[in-house]
Amino acid sequence: MVQWARLNPGTPPAGIGHADPIRQARADILRFEAVVPHMYCDPVGKVTVGAGFLLDRANHAAALPFEVRQSGRPAVDRMIREEWRTVKDAFAGNHAAGYYRHFTQLVLPEDAIHRELDRRLATTERQIRGYFPHYPRWPSSARQAMLDMAYNLGSSGVIRKFPRFTAACRAGNWAEAGRQSRRPQLSEARNQAIRDLFREARH
Repeated sequence: MVQWARLNPGTPPAGIGHADPIRQARADILRFEAVVPHMYCDPVGKVTVGAGFLLDRANHAAALPFEVRQSGRPAVDRMIREEWRTVKDAFAGNHAAGYYRHFTQLVLPEDAIHRELDRRLATTERQIRGYFPHYPRWPSSARQAMLDMAYNLGSSGVIRKFPRFTAACRAGNWAEAGRQSRRPQLSEARNQAIRDLFREARH
């Protein structure tokens, strides 16, 4: 059976317009992402772990504190790099994350997943501020929604793949931003949650 990480987000339940957008976005990411402690390939063959942490290269994986599943001992650099390559080579179409468990011996501990999520969210917010100078003055629910979009797509991916959404956000047109925010690869529940956040930003 796949060992999924059951993470306590450490934040209040998900809701609209939280006073701290980055904390609420964090809670929603843990609510919507399939949090997986072992490496796996996403639908396009990119190695991933934790709460959707993309590991483009083996050295990205080696920078994380993986442990050996059976013993709980820290994994050495060579083991992590070899397992990254094993998982990468195992890609054979759109399998669920659990398919890759039997190719792995290493896991990322829960506390490490929390730390990495915090680090990535902080980086994402810095990048958003670069692309959207007025972001700090946006309604908190719009900032929360943008954090989810940029965490999922990458900040540059939002600009490149969602030009109408980007234009709406820069214009402060939250109704249009909500209409343009749909990501076909994600669940309708997550898309609806983001639309609701932009709807709240209008008030």
